[in-house]
Amino acid sequence: MRRNIRGFSLIELLVVMAILGILMAIAVPMYNQYRRRANRAEGRATLVEAAQIAERSFVRNNTYMNVTIGPNVADDIRDRSPHGLYAIAFVNRTATTFTISATPQGSQTGDECGQLTINQAGARGAAQDGCW
Repeated sequence: MRRNIRGFSLIELLVVMAILGILMAIAVPMYNQYRRRANRAEGRATLVEAAQIAERSFVRNNTYMNVTIGPNVADDIRDRSPHGLYAIAFVNRTATTFTISATPQGSQTGDECGQLTINQAGARGAAQDGCW
């Protein structure tokens, strides 16, 4: 009398778990890198919006000194990106020039591009090439 035994052996289960572990070790870091790259678009968009607000203020007042960073009220540059992933601040500001930076915050702090910048001439900067 022969019995058919159905199920998995412990060895088979361990092999499957090892394969899943290897796949997760590869997939999770790649997913996090993809998320940071996608979230970087929020920082870039907020910087471009801030530069546009500064330019509108310059056209009206002939100076960048009246531009303020605040809680996103009319004619203020917001102090954070919409989801709070970047802090926005003036790095340098005179009557005729400005540089605005977006510093990564929260889950975005591990981003390889680091701080993003833009100035009155539209020149964009980052820690690495290809971040804009």
